[in-house]
Order: sequence, then C-alpha cells, then structure tokens
Amino acid sequence: MNRDQFEHTVRAAGAILGVDEILVIGSQAIHASLDFELPEAQRSIETGISALEDQGSIGTW
Repeated sequence: MNRDQFEHTVRAAGAILGVDEILVIGSQAIHASLDFELPEAQRSIETGISALEDQGSIGTW
C-alpha cells in the first residue's frame, strides 16, 4: 500500500464509521508519520483501524 492508498483508506474508514478521528494500528501507521514514500511500508496491503470516538453506536444497527 502506498501513501495515496493509505490516505484513501483512512478517509473511507472515517466516512464509513462516521468519525473524525481514527487510530491506525500496525505497519501502515508509518505513513502517517513520514512525508516520503518508504518502500518497506508498501509491502502490506492491510490497515488496522479503530474508531476513537465510539459512543457505543458503531456496530449497532
């Protein structure tokens, strides 16, 4: 996953979850800290994401 794909994933997750802030867990979190492409960070295609603002409504239908 490159930086553009990472940013898209973060925006989409926030929109789907209906939150303004999310926590990125795992190797892809490095994309949020660097201003350049790191080849090693592009090996994984998964992003671990958690909502920070869950008021108990996420996952409730």
